[in-house]
Amino acid sequence: MAYWSVALVSGPCINSMDVDPPQEMAAYEAVQKALALASGATEGGQAYIHALAKRYSSDPKVDLRKLDADYARAMRDVYQSYPDDLDTATLYAKSLMDLMLAPGAGNARTNIVAEIGEDQNECLPRPTPDNNPP
Repeated sequence: MAYWSVALVSGPCINSMDVDPPQEMAAYEAVQKALALASGATEGGQAYIHALAKRYSSDPKVDLRKLDADYARAMRDVYQSYPDDLDTATLYAKSLMDLMLAPGAGNARTNIVAEIGEDQNECLPRPTPDNNPP
């Protein structure tokens, strides 16, 4: 999971959607290491690793916005497998926010958000006394 973490933080984020080629390659290499070691992770950890592997490529000419959309779709699947897990919901919501804020996302952004639909409104739980203490 440590390599998954390196890959996650090396990629695009809400504050910096554009990743330079060396950073993209570092993220790709880290997620490849995570994939190689995934059998030692929990089932949920393996799901996170496989989802994040959709976000990176060794191809320097790859469409990064398409990879972002692929990652959001993969995180939707993880979220659907673990709907009560707040970490999963948060990572899924982040994948959607990254899509919505990506420069030049245009139609790709509109299409993936429409495809995912209501999940963006439901992936984070509503406050209750149990998850939002006074």
